[in-house]
Amino acid sequence: MGASGAGSATKLAVNAFLLATMVASSEALRLGSAEGVQREKLLQAFARSEILPAWALGKLESLGGGEARTAFSLALADKDLRLVEETAAAAGLELPLTKAVAGVYARALAAGLGERDFSAADAAD
Repeated sequence: MGASGAGSATKLAVNAFLLATMVASSEALRLGSAEGVQREKLLQAFARSEILPAWALGKLESLGGGEARTAFSLALADKDLRLVEETAAAAGLELPLTKAVAGVYARALAAGLGERDFSAADAAD
C-alpha cells in the first residue's frame, strides 16, 4: 500500500466510504417510503440506476425481511468512524459528511444496537 501506516489508512478510507454509502442509501429508502413509494419499487429503481453498489442493495433487501445477519457490527463501525475522525483531525482535514455519518452510528450504539449489522444504523432514528 505504500508508506508505513498506509494499510490502516486505506482500511479507514474504505470503511468511511462503505459506512457513508449505507447511511445514504438507507435514508433514500426511508424518504421514498415516507412519500408512499413501495419498498420493493424503490429497491427496483435503485437496482436499475447502477448508482447504488450491489452490496448496499443486498443489505437493504435483507433489512426488509427483518434483521440482517451481522457481518460487521455497528459497534465496530462506530469505532472505525471515530478513528477516521481522529486521523482526519491529525491531518488537519475537516470531513463534515463523515461527522454526520458518525453521529448516525453513535446514536445507534447509544440505542443499544451495537451488536446489529452496520446496515441497521438508522434503526435508532
